[in-house]
Formats: sequence, structure tokens, C-alpha cells
Amino acid sequence: MGRGPGTGRRTSRATGRLLALAATAAAAAFVGSAGAAFGAALGRSGCRAATSVAMRADLGVSIGHILQMDNGTSKWVLTNNSLPILDENEDAMAQLSWKAFSTQYSGAAERGVYFDTPVTEEDVKYRWRRMRNSFDVSSEKALEIVNVDALPMVIDADYVQATFEAMAAGATKEKAIEIISRHPGILAAGKEVGNNMVQADIASTVIKGAREFANIFKGKD
Repeated sequence: MGRGPGTGRRTSRATGRLLALAATAAAAAFVGSAGAAFGAALGRSGCRAATSVAMRADLGVSIGHILQMDNGTSKWVLTNNSLPILDENEDAMAQLSWKAFSTQYSGAAERGVYFDTPVTEEDVKYRWRRMRNSFDVSSEKALEIVNVDALPMVIDADYVQATFEAMAAGATKEKAIEIISRHPGILAAGKEVGNNMVQADIASTVIKGAREFANIFKGKD
């Protein structure tokens, strides 16, 4: 394909966008924020129904909080659309997803809230199941993603689904899952990432490499 005289400028702009995207994704991974959109996904009200959530889990369904707009303000409410707990093996994997979250976000797990986002055990399990279903992947794959980075568990499940769908539309479903598997924090970037999938692909590879490099020295004096 031919290249016009503006190719250099476009390459420079693309490089700048890549660096900005990588910085945004990295920041999201460490501080759980990717600008105003992600701030909205965190919501503005805390968890007030943990007991009700746990009771429904005892009935064999998984339920958690989702964001809902009310007079222009987002607030957390219990979803009316519960998910079935499929079997003991699936429930055990949901428990492992909670373990991964509570290890990575120990303070939030103890409090049951991350900033203003409800993150009780049942909330996390519900978001894990929603993520699995939204991505149309196995429970094993969904658990693998959370083990890499549990950040998607502090984001509204509808927001995660919309971001994934935008990524799949911008490339393919398989490429979206590949990128998310390397860097789950990319889901904090919102639907706009679907317009920057080449940059997201490169950035996720760089971030995965940096994580693996850091892990080499983890725990060493």
C-alpha cells in the first residue's frame, strides 16, 4: 500500500497515541482509574445490600451491584438479572476469582468497597461470571484473566461488556481476548479503545513484558 507525504506525521501521531494509551493502561492497572469514563464506572454510592446478595447466593444464583443512571447521576443497585451458579466446579472457580481479588486488593476486600464500588465477595463473583459470559470464554479462561489482574472486578459489568464489544468490533473477538489476557486493565479505558486496537495490542505486549520482568525480581533483596 502506498504511503503519502503525511505518513511521517501520521506515524508520529500514532506513536504519541500509543505512548498515551500505554500510560493510561498502566495507570489504570496501578491506581484503578482511566479518566472520567472509568470514574463514572466506579459509581458514586456504596454497598448497602450485602446481606441480600449473600442470601441470593444461598439460593443458587449469583447477583451483584451494577451502575444505574438516576436523574443524571450514576448509582449502584442490585441487578434484577441474576446468573445461575452452574455447578460445584464452577462455584469453586468463582471462589478462586474472589481469592485472586482479595489477594490483589486486600484492603478493599476487607472493607467491601473500592472507592465507591461495592466489592463484596458476591459482587466480585457476579462480575467474574458476567465477564466470562460477555467474553464467551470458559471459566478457566476468566479465572486466568483475573489472576493476571483483578482490576475488571472493580468496574461495572456493563462497562466491561461494552468495552469488550468495542474492542471486538475494532479487531476480532479473539484479538480482544488476547489483548485483555495480557493486560486486563485495558478494560478500564472504555469503548474508545476499540478505535485504537493496533496501539492497544502493542501496549498490552509491552505491559505484559514489564510485568514479567518485575516478577523476576519480586521478593528478592
